Amino acid sequence: MNMAIMFMLGVVTMLLGLFAAFFLHLRIRAKQVTAVSLGSQISGHS
Repeated sequence: MNMAIMFMLGVVTMLLGLFAAFFLHLRIRAKQVTAVSLGSQISGHS
């Protein structure tokens, strides 16, 4: 029972870590994309 709980906790922690890393990567990527699209829009309008 104890081993199963420890195993589940390890899996959950690993998944949370992967999700957090993926989320941060997407946020940085989105910031770059929005900056590029905003720049192209501004240059296009002007």
